[in-house]
Amino acid sequence: AMFAWTEPSQDQQQQQQAGQPQLQQQQQQQASQQGQEQQQFAEQPLQQRGPDPLRSQSVQQVEQKQQQTTQRQQLPELPMLRTGAVVLSLQGPLQMELIVAQGCRPLSNGVYTIDKVATRGPLVLALKDEATGRTLTPVQALQQELGKVVSSRTELLQLLRNMALGLMPEVLRAAEGPPLEPQDFLIRGMALDKSGFMVVGDNVRVGQRIRFMLRDRAGAQQDLTNHCLAYKRRELAAMLGGSTPPPHQAFGMLLFSCNGRGMNLYDQPSYDSRTLASYIPVPCSGFMCNGRCSMLVCHCKHWPVAWMVMGVGW
Repeated sequence: AMFAWTEPSQDQQQQQQAGQPQLQQQQQQQASQQGQEQQQFAEQPLQQRGPDPLRSQSVQQVEQKQQQTTQRQQLPELPMLRTGAVVLSLQGPLQMELIVAQGCRPLSNGVYTIDKVATRGPLVLALKDEATGRTLTPVQALQQELGKVVSSRTELLQLLRNMALGLMPEVLRAAEGPPLEPQDFLIRGMALDKSGFMVVGDNVRVGQRIRFMLRDRAGAQQDLTNHCLAYKRRELAAMLGGSTPPPHQAFGMLLFSCNGRGMNLYDQPSYDSRTLASYIPVPCSGFMCNGRCSMLVCHCKHWPVAWMVMGVGW
């Protein structure tokens, strides 16, 4: 590479010398202006200060975030409410039908009556088979029902892991009464001890009717479908019966589903709401929650879903 150097001419040297005082004056003016801005920034109250003109933009952003955090920390803490309720009031000529699906399906069609309980604790000692009238221990009754549906050891182990108990709260309801509906039984936990007796997760009384239940995805789907079909049967019976006033006209639903349902149970979104909409095609609203209050007067646990059908004209 070749470089060439040319000496500046006399005129150029004179122009450079003449421009140096002007350049120095501009630099002094800029420094003076920056000093004034810095002094004004420092004299302002802390609450009124804007971004520092001499700081870089990234530093200013960091300081702004720190100031925002400090301001949030200085805000008064709002009290956390641990009691109370949010109430929705609906007025007018309307009625609501409450339906609760508890996420279980019957192991079989067998229904038993509690024949003997322990003096202490929720322990069932004997059951009476309503179909045959035989008195059995809880283990014998469970073996009898499992024998109707189990075809392999693998299936048996899977069913035993998902066992639950359906407990009817109405002690005096006659076995010869109307057919049992899904909502007639409360779902409770159960366990068998070494003596063949059954421990129930609720208070039990002689004369109560029970069914062995399964809690799994298929059970939740079947239970939800059974409730929807029962609702449609009631609606159809009212229409054919010529009731006065005529059957209600549903216009909306409120759906409250357990947190254990949804994607956690079905591996697909909005299964409950889509299923309900296929049977009751009205607008639906609601939310996922961790507990429900219902006509079952229970600690509704284990994957329940509750919905209310709102209608007029009952």
